[in-house]
Amino acid sequence: MTALTTQPRPIVYLAGVFFFASALFSAPAQAEQPLEDGPPEHDFFFELDAGLSWIAPNSTQTAVGFNMGWGGRFGLSFYKDYLRGFVHVSQSMWLRSEYESDLTPGALNVALGIGTVLFRGGIRSSIAVGTSTLLYDELFDDAGSTGWFLEVRPAGLRWSFGNWAIVLDPLTFALMAPQPRRPMPLRRSEFATRLGLEVML
Repeated sequence: MTALTTQPRPIVYLAGVFFFASALFSAPAQAEQPLEDGPPEHDFFFELDAGLSWIAPNSTQTAVGFNMGWGGRFGLSFYKDYLRGFVHVSQSMWLRSEYESDLTPGALNVALGIGTVLFRGGIRSSIAVGTSTLLYDELFDDAGSTGWFLEVRPAGLRWSFGNWAIVLDPLTFALMAPQPRRPMPLRRSEFATRLGLEVML
């Protein structure tokens, strides 16, 4: 239980400060662009990203520092990208314990989500809900155990270059519960910083 008190909370605060500062300076620049300079309208989009994450205090596992993961999204945009619907697939790879450097396959997350893009394409946010499946054998849980998944990306930055865009989510939150049932639930909450590339099709 003492390990839970070693969470890198200052990193969370720094990430929040970074986001608000970035949004403050990027939003006016996006708003000043004329309408004809905005990105062309598209119906489909595809995204790949990767990032580093760290465990939140309410996880059932002990703190093991930074972990990593990758993800992808494919979906449709509506109303000039003000509304998005997408399929989310991601893998969160976990360190086995705070005393080992062995990186496990972690969990595979599949979800449906909705999102929006604002400030001429400069700021985006989304939420996704679906399933989380354990990819390796834990001490009390077998590979293939499936529970639920929730991810919130409150505000990310987006820089467009024609049909391409670089996307940065300074702070996201994900809750994975591949084995939510008692008496030994496996629940993992993560904060993460993610960087990715988006293509408009």
